[in-house]
Parts: sequence; structure tokens; C-alpha cells
Amino acid sequence: MSDVHGADKPIDVTSVIAGCADLDDCDRQCSANHANACVSAGRIYEFGQGVPADPSRAFSLYERACDLNYAGGCYNTAILLERGKGVEKDLERARQLYAQVCEKGSKTSCERAQSLQDAKL
Repeated sequence: MSDVHGADKPIDVTSVIAGCADLDDCDRQCSANHANACVSAGRIYEFGQGVPADPSRAFSLYERACDLNYAGGCYNTAILLERGKGVEKDLERARQLYAQVCEKGSKTSCERAQSLQDAKL
């Protein structure tokens, strides 16, 4: 018996997160300042879903979403900064972004910001 929700198929990240039809659609929506589409496209590039992995491109897309005041974009930007993935490692900037997302209610971001603050001591 087949599941009507397609649970036996892989989740299409672009459609689940941003309502994009495909990567090109996410790029168009991102260019039109739809921050969630920037994050969706970023995830595709970060993890190489159907395209070669490109963490630098992912970082740029996440950063754009963050600039549009989208917490998910700021969080993902912070992760890449913390890990030095696709961008030079910058723990202070990562901490600042985690703190910014923390202020919007993300407990995980609060913990990450505190952890990076403690590591500086």
C-alpha cells in the first residue's frame, strides 16, 4: 500500500522549506528577497543535493537570508562561520549571529553563543 504523503520518497528540501519548484526557482525567489528560498538554495549547495557541493555559494545564500532578517539564514551562516566551511572560520562573528538568533527565541542558538563565549575565556 502506497503512502499518500509519499513517505517512501526522499524529501525535496526546496519544496518543503520554501515552496520552490527547483533550484532555479529558489534562486529567482532569493533574488526577489524571499529569504526562505535563499536558505533552501543554500542547503542544496551546502550538501550537494543534485548539484556539486559548494559551501561558499551556500554561505553567500545563507548570509543573504540573514541580511533579510531571517533567523534560519543567520543560524546557518553562523554554523558555517564556526566550522570554517565555505568561508574563513570566524568564531566571534558566529557567536554574534547565534546571539542575534537567540534573541528571537532559539534555545539552541543561545547555547551555541554561550559555548563560543566560554571558549574565549
